[in-house]
Amino acid sequence: MTLAIDLTGRAILCVGATKGIARACVESMAQAGAALALVSRDTGTLERLGAELREKYRSDIMTIVADATDDSALKAAIASSIAHYGNTLSGLAPLVGSWNRGAPLHELTDEDWLFGYERILLPVVRSCRYVLPHFVQRGGGSIVTLGAYSYA
Repeated sequence: MTLAIDLTGRAILCVGATKGIARACVESMAQAGAALALVSRDTGTLERLGAELREKYRSDIMTIVADATDDSALKAAIASSIAHYGNTLSGLAPLVGSWNRGAPLHELTDEDWLFGYERILLPVVRSCRYVLPHFVQRGGGSIVTLGAYSYA
């Protein structure tokens, strides 16, 4: 897939970036010329992805090992990416995990919904909250979110 946009000169913070749809989004951004700060709790997969994107697209890729459900770790990861990229950091893509609790949506319990809130929604909200002051200071930025629930 080829993006019809040019992201050269821009850096994008990608939270939860190593698997599935999120990985495909990250690769498309690298292909379009973006520098990327990739955040994931999976050290091995994160480092392999970073190396692959650097080699394939000659992209500036920063990898940060952090669990997006850990508030202080997420806040530190975002601060690190802002410190590294400065005003070129103009995008946030909180792409945190897919959600599969093994049942159709209408059969999910309150416990299932709390899991989704804590593991999927809250890290997205926190990512936005922690990067927005940087975007305001620099005069703007873009946030693109996505979510998925699968049940087979």
